[in-house]
Amino acid sequence: MKRLEELLQAGPRGLLDRLRGEQERAAIVEQLWEASQTRGVGKSLQKAAKKALYVLRSSGVDVDRYRPEAAQRDAGRGEGLEMSEALLSVPDSLGSSQLVIAMSERSGSSLVLYRFVINALRGVLQFSRTGVTRKALRKAQEEGVFFPVSAEYARFRLSQAMDKTDRSRISGLGSLPAVLQGGEEPVVHPIRNIAKAHLSRIIGPDEGKKIFSIPEIAGMALPEEDVAETRNLLAEARASRLVLANKTPEERVKETLLRFYRTYFNRERLDDLSTRLLDVAAALHYRRRSDFARLLIDFADSLRSPALIPEKHPLLSYLVYRSFMEPLERSSR
Repeated sequence: MKRLEELLQAGPRGLLDRLRGEQERAAIVEQLWEASQTRGVGKSLQKAAKKALYVLRSSGVDVDRYRPEAAQRDAGRGEGLEMSEALLSVPDSLGSSQLVIAMSERSGSSLVLYRFVINALRGVLQFSRTGVTRKALRKAQEEGVFFPVSAEYARFRLSQAMDKTDRSRISGLGSLPAVLQGGEEPVVHPIRNIAKAHLSRIIGPDEGKKIFSIPEIAGMALPEEDVAETRNLLAEARASRLVLANKTPEERVKETLLRFYRTYFNRERLDDLSTRLLDVAAALHYRRRSDFARLLIDFADSLRSPALIPEKHPLLSYLVYRSFMEPLERSSR
């Protein structure tokens, strides 16, 4: 412990400078964990060790990887652990969902909940690991916010998010159980095994309006950082009375909007929106709203159609209106 005391006296920056190699990092962080959890080392040293772990974690060091209980668990990764069940939440307005996976030991009934906040375009945003009861899981599903998914589909969605994640920035992601890894092969969305879409369905205007009565759809939006520049261009064009390059302000507004439709809604973003609709459809199915669920499946499929014309699709038009025209009209009143 004497060497650890000397390291702690160097302060956070001095400690970070010593974590250059893997062996040195493991040795120091393991000592910090031992000092923070061992009774009788002295309150000042224990407090300093806890603070050092906090500073290292905030600086991007995966300190949980070297935690004693994590090391013991990783020695037999995948042995004795199995996925008990998995739940996925309805996505929020910007497409982030909670993926909660209950893990259990084959020899016992206790559950450990692995909770991920995932976004198809931005990766894993948050991760935590806590204890949970089966009753709490049942309650979460009964409230209609979560719906059950298979182990294969949970791994697939987690793998998609992990591919876009810098694991060093989120503590604990570097030491996930083996049973949560894999999932690179695409897996069919669970709602497709339950509710079938209508074949060769043409979505009419009335149906287009119907889905926006669903709160989860009505609240959908585009990220502010993706629309701010285009909104400014539209505001300038609407405020102008000049004819520029033989184009009136109204023509420039239409041209700007059309360019946004054609460039922004690429295949990756359309696939993300389609999956978000399927997630909402699954939740609605478990709320006994299968009529809406089938309609959302139709909408999801239309976003993947090769014949898609972005500016004519009801959902994309709604998102563009909410992002541009609605705030511009509000500001001009």
